[in-house]
Amino acid sequence: MSTDRNVLGGLIAALVFGGAAFAFAAFGITAEANTNAARAAVAFLLFVGTALVLAGLYCFFGRPTTHEGKERKQHIVHGFQLAGGILLGFVLMAAVVGSSQIAFGIVQSPRLSRIAACLITMASLGLIFSLIRLWARHFAGWVGYSVLNGLLMVSSGHLVNNPAILVPRWWSVSATVLFLTGALVSVRFAKNYTLNVIDKAALMTWLLAFVFAVDVESAHSLYHAQFGLGAVLIGTLALVAAWWYQRAKRHHRHRGSVEPVVISEKSPYH
Repeated sequence: MSTDRNVLGGLIAALVFGGAAFAFAAFGITAEANTNAARAAVAFLLFVGTALVLAGLYCFFGRPTTHEGKERKQHIVHGFQLAGGILLGFVLMAAVVGSSQIAFGIVQSPRLSRIAACLITMASLGLIFSLIRLWARHFAGWVGYSVLNGLLMVSSGHLVNNPAILVPRWWSVSATVLFLTGALVSVRFAKNYTLNVIDKAALMTWLLAFVFAVDVESAHSLYHAQFGLGAVLIGTLALVAAWWYQRAKRHHRHRGSVEPVVISEKSPYH
């Protein structure tokens, strides 16, 4: 049950991240401002913020007397923690993607210099790495949302966020297969699993590859399908290598724990 909640949390985080990218574009941080989109983004953020404030007030000041009320409060506390983690993850990922595009000169921003954008990118990546044990549990659900985007590209033939850029069918099918593979080998993170160094390196490799792929997609004049797909391939191979390493390590440990049984034949004369 906890595995399902973690994967579902990853899907929710991916949906919020998509809405956040929409909000960034609406306010003209990474795109030209759009009044209608800005109003929708403001309404969405106000709704989420109000819900979190009310949930937080209930968590701190609510005093349920019945057993059902106490359980309901506990569920609200867990939901509040999950929503707070999702919003924090959104802020950090949006900061990495947006600031990296400014740092690499893909997007010109009058509000932020390239040096400041580079510092923001590095600081955000440092915070993401420090919280890796928390967001790794929802990682499979987040990658699973990318599978949905891949299927949409297969059916539409263009980028999800830009119909003007056509995407070859072989590219969208390959990207969907890679995202699906990454999600399948990452389901183990949603369980009671302790990350090792290889797992952390693989997760950060995938994250950096994903940011690079998004930046490549944003550079429309320099867009080449093989660059983004190559980045996704590298990130997926890192996850598969970490999965294979853990599987081989567990198999070796299992074999070492099994002691050989020695059968001694006694003489009938003893």
